[in-house]
Amino acid sequence: MRSNSNNWKWNLLVIGLAVAATSATASAQEVKLRTTVPFAFSINQSANLPSGSYVVSRHGDVWSFRSEETGQSVAIVNTIALPAGPDGSPRLSFECANSHCQIAAIHLGRYASGVQIAAPKPSDAGELAVVSVPLGPSRGK
Repeated sequence: MRSNSNNWKWNLLVIGLAVAATSATASAQEVKLRTTVPFAFSINQSANLPSGSYVVSRHGDVWSFRSEETGQSVAIVNTIALPAGPDGSPRLSFECANSHCQIAAIHLGRYASGVQIAAPKPSDAGELAVVSVPLGPSRGK
């Protein structure tokens, strides 16, 4: 049987480990990155966004784009999980047909899984190009 002093220490250790595990889980679901997209694009072929600086974030399973210039925010729906990739640099992938580009995937690199954004392929695709735009750390906002 443990003394009261040992029970108190043991309980404190268990509580500390539980808090640490909860914090790690919560932070693993939070992502906030910044990017500059040099062309207009759409999300799920419904939200049309201009070129500019964006904060890409994930809260739990919900991803969103927020324009740093206008404050407009768009939630991303219809995502499919992507495993962590071999490349360590986070980036966005766009599919561009003619003069229209749409977000196709958010890659978080080798340490975290990203998402593929499910969207219908343009019917007048002609030539389809895949464009990558780097993601970097967000500056607070």
